Amino acid sequence: MGNGTRHRSRAITLAAAVCVLAGASGCGGGAPAASEHTTAAAPSKPAEPSKKVAPARVLTQRELKAAALPESSAIVGQPNAIRAGAATPADCTPVLAAGQGQSQRMPRGVVQGTVSPGKNVAGQVFLTAYSAEDAGRALDDLRAALRTCHAFPTLLEGGKWSNVRAAEGLGEGDQEVAFRAKMIPVPDTPALATEVRVIRVGATLVTFATNDMSGTHDEVRVPRDLVHRQVAALQKVSAAPAA
Repeated sequence: MGNGTRHRSRAITLAAAVCVLAGASGCGGGAPAASEHTTAAAPSKPAEPSKKVAPARVLTQRELKAAALPESSAIVGQPNAIRAGAATPADCTPVLAAGQGQSQRMPRGVVQGTVSPGKNVAGQVFLTAYSAEDAGRALDDLRAALRTCHAFPTLLEGGKWSNVRAAEGLGEGDQEVAFRAKMIPVPDTPALATEVRVIRVGATLVTFATNDMSGTHDEVRVPRDLVHRQVAALQKVSAAPAA
């Protein structure tokens, strides 16, 4: 087997493993499959009170689809909330959820798509509608989790997230929380760089989950232009009269 074939085979293996770690929500072209990690449950109270969120209109699935960038080929997903304690330690649950475009709050609707931010880099974009209160609380939960969550194991034996740390904001939307991490999909594979960026626009959260698929990047970032265009499109739909 030549070097090129071995490298392609390894990339395919890593890509498949990343899909498993991400809950397989955006890798197969269908709606997210329900699992023990996507079972709705009454969320725990946020670690700190949410700031009062101005009244905002809850977008419909059709409006979310209209707001998605054309290049993401977004599809309508099944709204799910991750169960409390899905990660170990439990305070890492909001971090695990964000990587899947979810939270511990039950959404009203979701669409998801995939983008290609760069060579050997895969990106997912989730547009998730919540009540105005839950949109703010979901960000509170994630912000609080990033103060204490630095590493946790994955579903696969020997896999793990590590070096979880908060990242700087880009100044988009009404609120923003972002983090970077390294992810080992399965034992004896390279740690893959990942970035997750969650931005609130009214009562909608837009999540950008970007992953290195080759194990060759020290850090990955979603292109700022992509973030700006998606947020602007969502703001335009949110400002329009209800359909």
